[in-house]
Amino acid sequence: MRPLIRPARPSDGAALARIDFATWSPLHAVTERPAAPADPFFTGHREPGEHLVAEDGAELLGYA
Repeated sequence: MRPLIRPARPSDGAALARIDFATWSPLHAVTERPAAPADPFFTGHREPGEHLVAEDGAELLGYA
């Protein structure tokens, strides 16, 4: 099955925070390592409407 690409939703925040934390690398990042995945992904400078997610069934695979 091909992943579905869709706009992010507020309910995706926890899964996106886990992905963000797990994939951070000093080799490409221009920001500090994100805080623990429990910190909110969506904040005043990062909102759901600004992201697309790749979803396979109920699992989020990544975002852009």
